[in-house]
Amino acid sequence: HQEATATRIANLINKGAIWEKVWSQPLILSACRHVFQGDFKVSSLNAREALFNGGHQPLHADWKKPRHDFPKVHLVNTIWAIDDLSAENGAPRIIPGTHLRPELPEAVLDEPELAHPDEVVFAAPAGSVMIYNAHAWHGGTRNRVGSRRRVLHGLYIDRADTAQQD
Repeated sequence: HQEATATRIANLINKGAIWEKVWSQPLILSACRHVFQGDFKVSSLNAREALFNGGHQPLHADWKKPRHDFPKVHLVNTIWAIDDLSAENGAPRIIPGTHLRPELPEAVLDEPELAHPDEVVFAAPAGSVMIYNAHAWHGGTRNRVGSRRRVLHGLYIDRADTAQQD
């Protein structure tokens, strides 16, 4: 999807063999095997850059369907920091423990775009990777300083589910 305040590039998997080094990174695949406890596949690889004074997202989970099979894990996401990430330049935020809730944030929060008292900002140097159960509530924060804030999102999905990009 498109955002007015962020630059996105979708489907990097189809934009050259160099991207295979990202989605097939052995430590990431090992973590996915541990979380899924079963077969999985790559769903998508996209890039996102929060622009100056933009990039803020409401808290959301990447799985939008009802979780009748809760607590089954359908998605694991990775965020690769191309640039240093900070609270000032729009680093992602995540609410620990929300992957253990079957509800979506928009169903229980009056204003999911606001700061959450339990949020943790993924401030990290370039080259870092955050891997998380994508049922957890998360979102980008505002790039208040205008420095570059580029990330890659590598999304993995349960083998039985439909991938975001084929």
